[in-house]
Amino acid sequence: MKADNLQQLEKYQNELENAQEQLLIYQNNDLNEQMKQEMIKLNKRVSELKGYVKAYEMTQTNIFIKQQLVKLDPNAKLYFPASTTRITSYFDNNRKHPITGENKAHIGIDIAMPGNQYIFAAEKGKVIDVYKEYDGKMNGYGDAIMLEHKIDLDGDGQKEVVTTFYAHLMPETTQVKVGDVVDRGQLIAQMGNSGISTGQHLHFEVHIGKWSKQNAVDPMLFIN
Repeated sequence: MKADNLQQLEKYQNELENAQEQLLIYQNNDLNEQMKQEMIKLNKRVSELKGYVKAYEMTQTNIFIKQQLVKLDPNAKLYFPASTTRITSYFDNNRKHPITGENKAHIGIDIAMPGNQYIFAAEKGKVIDVYKEYDGKMNGYGDAIMLEHKIDLDGDGQKEVVTTFYAHLMPETTQVKVGDVVDRGQLIAQMGNSGISTGQHLHFEVHIGKWSKQNAVDPMLFIN
């Protein structure tokens, strides 16, 4: 992290500590209306500062992990999308669902590991959708992100549309919004357990063309 970023982070952390101390003073005293309003402002600022500190910490972590992961296979068509390479479930046209017990296609791979794990864009592209568990758009996938890329898959110089999908993200950790352009390996969220899930993991899909179950292909063809 650059020196100016470190100084800004220290400034946020100091302001956060001071605001939390002031809140504690208010909480231990009888409040008049003015103090109540000040307490509301302080609570809002504490929330903002926590977000800033978290963003800086995730950026620093992203830089370190990217340096490690790029050693895996810098020539792969797609960048490995998580800070752990532990794959717990592979692409399978007839997998038994771990929760429902139903046999159905598993059109991606699952990457899982407890603790703080980070999710990266598999290639430079555009954010075409960001989903929240409560919006009901992608039933069962929880918080999720969809990216669209233009990639030369065959090495013939002709680029085609490839869509990547990242699901079961940790709520409130999404670092991008619809319309953003992201770089290969850019931090976009943290691994989570949102949606229908048996534990913390990333469900990662690759589609040749627009997102559809019919267009899904095995991600291992591109990240290995």
